[in-house]
Amino acid sequence: MMLTFGVWVVIQPSSHDANQVFLISVLFALLNDCVLIGIWYDSYLNKQSSDRRFAVAFTFINLFLKPITIIFILLGYQEHGGAFDYTRVTQAFTSSPGEQEYQGIPEPKPSQPQPSY
Repeated sequence: MMLTFGVWVVIQPSSHDANQVFLISVLFALLNDCVLIGIWYDSYLNKQSSDRRFAVAFTFINLFLKPITIIFILLGYQEHGGAFDYTRVTQAFTSSPGEQEYQGIPEPKPSQPQPSY
C-alpha cells in the first residue's frame, strides 16, 4: 500500500493529497515498526540463526531510514508549493476549551420586505 502511495507521488509530484497521504502512511509505518520491534525482538533473537540476525539488522536499518524518508517527503511537498500550517497543530495542544467562544450564525436578513395583508 505504501509503495502505491509512493508511486502516486512520483507520478503527480504537485498533488498535495498524494504527498500528505504518503507522509501519513510512512508515519504510520514508523509507529507500527516500533511497536512490532518492541513486541517481537526478544523472542525473535532467542533462536540464533544467521537468517534471523540478518532480518533484525535490516529491520533496524529500515527503521533508521524512515525519518530520512519523512524529511524528503516534507521537502518535496514544500518544493511544489505546499505548506504545513503548524499554528493549527500548536493551537490544538495549547489552548484550553474554555478560551474559544462559540460564535453563533447570524439570522439571514430578508432582502425584500414582506408584504402585509
